[in-house]
Amino acid sequence: MEPEQEWRVNIEEAYKVFAHYTCPETMKAAPKHNVPEVLMQLRASSLKTLSADNLGAYAGSAIYTIGTVDDYKHFLPRILELGRGEHPWLGLSPEVIAGKLVYSEWTQWPKVEQAVVRDVFASALRMSRGADPDVLDASHLLCANAILGTDLNSLLSDWLPPQNGAVVVQLARIVQAAMRDGEDAAYWESVSAEDRRWLREWSQQKAVWDAFNAPFDLPDDSHAWDVKQARKTVMRH
Repeated sequence: MEPEQEWRVNIEEAYKVFAHYTCPETMKAAPKHNVPEVLMQLRASSLKTLSADNLGAYAGSAIYTIGTVDDYKHFLPRILELGRGEHPWLGLSPEVIAGKLVYSEWTQWPKVEQAVVRDVFASALRMSRGADPDVLDASHLLCANAILGTDLNSLLSDWLPPQNGAVVVQLARIVQAAMRDGEDAAYWESVSAEDRRWLREWSQQKAVWDAFNAPFDLPDDSHAWDVKQARKTVMRH
């Protein structure tokens, strides 16, 4: 099965698994929220056709300052479907979704719900491997998977050697993200120290260095910068 088809199958399964969570009639929220306006956006169309703009304002604050975990679960399949980093809404970014799941103690959810969430995130990462890095950035999706505690070795086992220039650029972005520290680490700070250490060691293996020096055509000339910076990053460490 092709990666995008696999991801689509997992998304459809998520709609089925979470279907019994109903759309809320009202929501408890912090005073800063205009609940009627939020609900109007969330009911603007059917769940599967809600846009990023419909969901964006709610998705960022959901559970923290508006609504319950069960409310969020109703919208989660569509949030996962939109959550590939292709728009400006923070609450629809992969890392933020993953962090919200951790905050919600998602490992205490029913096993079937946990499984489909992991499958969606893992298949999104597989789909990113051959995708345009400016449309689907693997470093964000890998970070989200790592926040959820998914085994990094299994996620990256078939990334080397790369098959084309797009994979090389995705690897370059992963390596740069993995090596950041402090404030520059951003959402990687939410990943366990053990997983970050493993990823740094993985990033410094000879096969990764060879990938950065392979004679592939890159998706765009501007991506040469990504590969150059990744080489420098590996050399510094």
